[in-house]
Amino acid sequence: IALKPGHLEARFNLAALLGGQGQTQEAIEQFRKLLELNPKDDEARRALAGLEGSIQPPNVTIDRKAPDSR
Repeated sequence: IALKPGHLEARFNLAALLGGQGQTQEAIEQFRKLLELNPKDDEARRALAGLEGSIQPPNVTIDRKAPDSR
């Protein structure tokens, strides 16, 4: 990738490898770069969507009380 940033297959393989190793954010970045270079890559788009869907938002507790119905 460092020598040939436009090598699409190498970038896809790197992104897939990162995703498989649990480095989700790094994989997402690589798939996004790949899609900048080749927006028509449906396989990369599906892989990116799958990774983005696997990210869980941090646990946030909101203390909401129901409105007073008097």
